Amino acid sequence: MDPITDDTFICTTHAAGRAQQRGVTLDAISLTVKLGERTPNGERYRVRCTERALAKMRRAGVPPTQVERASGTSIIRAPDGWVITVLPKRHHRHARVFRDGR
Repeated sequence: MDPITDDTFICTTHAAGRAQQRGVTLDAISLTVKLGERTPNGERYRVRCTERALAKMRRAGVPPTQVERASGTSIIRAPDGWVITVLPKRHHRHARVFRDGR
């Protein structure tokens, strides 16, 4: 069984601490692991809860409150299936705009 495509996961203590700091629940991490979009990031994978992943959750019958909590969640996952860290949620849709035109 390939650990990256497997729905089970184990959080490192670092990931658990970051999740707590950033207000990300284990349910949100679990949904992200199961239904999030995976992109290679060196040896690791970045798994994100994008709009497409949220639509997949809704179609799978996930309650709306859990879908909302999972939105914006991003994790870094090791090749052996461990969740290494939880990245900060992005609540804004647009890039930062500087006044000096940068």
